[in-house]
Amino acid sequence: DNPDYNAELKHSWGNDIKQANRLLDEAGWTTRDSEGFRTKDGKRLSIEVGYPQPYVRDSRDVLIRAIQSALRQNIGLDLGLRITTAGDFANQKATGNWTIYPNTDNPSDVAMELWDMLGDQGFLYNAIK
Repeated sequence: DNPDYNAELKHSWGNDIKQANRLLDEAGWTTRDSEGFRTKDGKRLSIEVGYPQPYVRDSRDVLIRAIQSALRQNIGLDLGLRITTAGDFANQKATGNWTIYPNTDNPSDVAMELWDMLGDQGFLYNAIK
């Protein structure tokens, strides 16, 4: 049991692809490049997932690739997957050169998650000023 679990949030985000496309259109991402990705002012709509190799388990890379395909097909988002060494990943996070990082722990413990990142053995410890 996770003390932070909120059952009221289950299914609250929905999956409204038409609304997602409308919002992207309203934000100015109205054109597509030759590969079908949305563009605005000549730039592709993209997000990069940084993933350290030691944490790729339980076919998570396969799951991310399926998500990549769905995002491309449904809304024209280029979701990049960059699997790196743990050291490179830690450096990228410490310098702010990353966008999103998939992580799951169950049961999750907020204090433990912060300690894993910011504690003296955590991967962001050296970035704390």
